[in-house]
Amino acid sequence: MVSINHPFHPLQGQSFTLLSIREVKGLRRYSLQTDTGVVCVPETWTNHYASTTLPPANLSYDLLTLKELAQFLHTLEESHT
Repeated sequence: MVSINHPFHPLQGQSFTLLSIREVKGLRRYSLQTDTGVVCVPETWTNHYASTTLPPANLSYDLLTLKELAQFLHTLEESHT
């Protein structure tokens, strides 16, 4: 099981079955099975990422990461309407 730890992710604190791990542009991404489908998140957003290498809480996130989060939130919102 993999838990999402990202503080702004809507599924934060929940655990999911790990389906696969892929490397995209040098970063590991986890495909997780949720109740509504599959979600793909960076390894750094999960409990599987080494706590000693977590970024500081005040670190600003890069534009691509924020765009991906916005797209996920939009998809999640559409699936509930």
